[in-house]
Amino acid sequence: MTNYYAIPLMRSEGAGAGKLIVHTTFWDEYKYTGNFYYDLSKNALVRMAYGLSLELAADGIAVIPLSPGWMRTELVLDSFGTDEEHWQEEEGLSTTESTAYIGRAVAALAADPEVISMTGTPQKVGELARKYGFTDMDGRQVPPFVISG
Repeated sequence: MTNYYAIPLMRSEGAGAGKLIVHTTFWDEYKYTGNFYYDLSKNALVRMAYGLSLELAADGIAVIPLSPGWMRTELVLDSFGTDEEHWQEEEGLSTTESTAYIGRAVAALAADPEVISMTGTPQKVGELARKYGFTDMDGRQVPPFVISG
């Protein structure tokens, strides 16, 4: 629905840099997530972004499928019996990232005048942190999440 309403608005503004659509997905190359329906839904978002990137390139609208790592959402924190203030006390959460980390990635993409060069290509938040030099709220550059095996 967002694409349906946003694209005409972006097109009506005419040519220019800074037009960006972000699809939040999961991407670890073509590795299988271990759950058919989850895997299907995430890969569908990657393909949708790719198709839209071809359709919208002439309009200067970049479409980026963006893959965060393991985020410390309220559900994740609750499942570990902790909260955002105490997550570092849980060893099992050491590789997680705050929900702000993906926000910083989106802000960096939106500020990049060359973002159109990445259109349609899945991007990992951890890799963008290295590229653009941003960190998570605790000062770490959390590496990209990868599926083991």
